[in-house]
Amino acid sequence: MLMDFLLFIMTIMLSVAFFTILERKLLSSLQIRIGPNKVGMMGLAQPFSDAIKLFIKEQLLFKFMNLLFYKMSSMMMLILALLIWLYYPKYIWTSLDSSSFMMIICIISFGVYPLLIMGISSNSKYSMLGSMRSVAQTISYEINFILVILIYLYMNNKFLFESFVFFPLMMISFPLTVIFMISMLAELNRTPFDLTEGESELVSGFNTEYMAGMFIFIFIAEYTMIISLSMMFTVIFMINMNYLINLLQVNLIMLTVIWIRGTLPRVRYDILMNLAWKSFLSISIIFIMYSYMLPSFMYLLG
Repeated sequence: MLMDFLLFIMTIMLSVAFFTILERKLLSSLQIRIGPNKVGMMGLAQPFSDAIKLFIKEQLLFKFMNLLFYKMSSMMMLILALLIWLYYPKYIWTSLDSSSFMMIICIISFGVYPLLIMGISSNSKYSMLGSMRSVAQTISYEINFILVILIYLYMNNKFLFESFVFFPLMMISFPLTVIFMISMLAELNRTPFDLTEGESELVSGFNTEYMAGMFIFIFIAEYTMIISLSMMFTVIFMINMNYLINLLQVNLIMLTVIWIRGTLPRVRYDILMNLAWKSFLSISIIFIMYSYMLPSFMYLLG
């Protein structure tokens, strides 16, 4: 049991490490510059050297901080990111729980609390503003994110992962696919929705006062969530024939997230919020009505 747990943690850590080096390599190619290429063969050991550097750096704790919540919030963020993996199936046709999708939704919803606690416990203006902005953005897009998932759950009449294996609706409901992808980027605070970490406005946002080991927890949690939600996108919207094809599709979504970061500019905050409440919410409600009325309409025809 202990060995399985350690293997589980090591697998996620290695996935995050190699995903970061992949992102840095692709961004350097998109920006026509040389990426990391000194540490190890072709720079593949760069994430490990960065992790060692951060762990051995001094952790500064200031008197004005609430130290208990300051330390607890970053760990809580990492724990929530790892908890999601417990409800993913080991294989695409098996599930660990009878309501695995609902548990994942609950865990994602709890993700706003560490962000809020970080801003309050740091007792910094930049951290507080970044935290408030992050919570507002996350809650706004979380509504559309969950509504899209619930539409598919209703269409499947199940809350299991395996119920989506032969029920991909990416081409039938393309607007929902776009809404889910954009909401996913907003949930992850990724470009073009990385307004919570706007360097010119908020220094580094809610994690301004975090450094050394505490910053590693936040960093790993964010990249773990990218991999997790990419897997969720693949399970819901794409055809899952076997494990290898599913893995290639997950990597394609992760590459898309990196490509968007390297090409699109940051949007204004008012545009971001209007998009969530005025456009996406209306489309999601229309699709909910459609998914509810379609079975009755088909019953009358048949």
